[in-house]
Amino acid sequence: MDSSANWEERIWGLPTPSSPTRKNSLQQQLLLEYCGFMAWHPGSWLNLGLKWESLPNGDLHAQLANPEAPATLTMRFDEEGLLRSLSGPVGAETWTFSYLDFHSMQGLLVPLKWSVQITRDGQTWTFLQGQVTDIALNSPYSWW
Repeated sequence: MDSSANWEERIWGLPTPSSPTRKNSLQQQLLLEYCGFMAWHPGSWLNLGLKWESLPNGDLHAQLANPEAPATLTMRFDEEGLLRSLSGPVGAETWTFSYLDFHSMQGLLVPLKWSVQITRDGQTWTFLQGQVTDIALNSPYSWW
């Protein structure tokens, strides 16, 4: 794909909506969704469309390298270096992906439980939760 294409066009093949407000919201949602899979797909950390910044407390800040529609999120790690959560704003809400119950699969620690919480006006609720019941490793070449 053309390197001048927008981030979501390069990653997901999606067209960009024309409204700047809608574009920012979509960019943020796509960044959260993309990074949400990083716990299971280490190769996605190498995406050149992201800028990384290490924070003093050990957290990691990711920013979409797109000046047209900035999108950011924060990743939190535990003392063992495992990704425990990532969160970022989507409009007036904050979405948080949480990862629990890590198990080793052929040398890779993966979370078997996860959830998505949404916070708005000081109220938090669980939007989605799941549990992995079966894992099969793919080829080293994947669509990411």
